[in-house]
Amino acid sequence: MSGAKVTGNMLVEVYKQRVREQKALIAKAESTKERLLLLTSVMRQLLDDENFITLLRAEGINDMPSSLRLD
Repeated sequence: MSGAKVTGNMLVEVYKQRVREQKALIAKAESTKERLLLLTSVMRQLLDDENFITLLRAEGINDMPSSLRLD
């Protein structure tokens, strides 16, 4: 142990830094959530488009990974 005393001001600064980190993490999570919702919406529209489905079949893409399915 270094023997340095922990002051109230030090604790407040550490707390404030943790709050800033948590807020940044929450903002990043919200941004990621919005992007995923947009991608899900776009995939639904594409999978409802018969021309897109025909293109997939023409390219030999007859299935997709389960993580991309919207069932």
